[in-house]
Amino acid sequence: MDWIYRVSNNPEFPNPVEEIEALAAINQAGDAAFLLLEERESPPMSTATPGEEIGLCTLGNDGPNGRVLMLNGTAEVMAVPAVQVVTPASVVDLYGPHNDRMFCELHNINFIPQPMALDPNILPLAEQDNFLSGQATVKRIQQP
Repeated sequence: MDWIYRVSNNPEFPNPVEEIEALAAINQAGDAAFLLLEERESPPMSTATPGEEIGLCTLGNDGPNGRVLMLNGTAEVMAVPAVQVVTPASVVDLYGPHNDRMFCELHNINFIPQPMALDPNILPLAEQDNFLSGQATVKRIQQP
């Protein structure tokens, strides 16, 4: 796994688990699925490259400190993230219309209906806790 993307609760978007499930359904239907990245000039994961694997996670309450990352799905980066003039048509129902936002095209999206705590071998529990304590939604996993 190359990236951890924590899908967060946001009043503008669906429930995080429903967002991951919707992206997987779009992909399974044969349409291009795009993950909306943070609204910043150079958002985290904007440097992702094709073939890198992303763990699509949500916040769970099963960890030793009461919080843990739950793995709800995996995906691969299909293309280098790019700024779009408008939201790609395949995800406009999911995210709504946006201008000049960065989207990352994904493929091989695997939705996990029974999520599991993220393996500490991927990201140790102490690092998960630090990640969950901050505002970041994306973490690059250090390769050994």
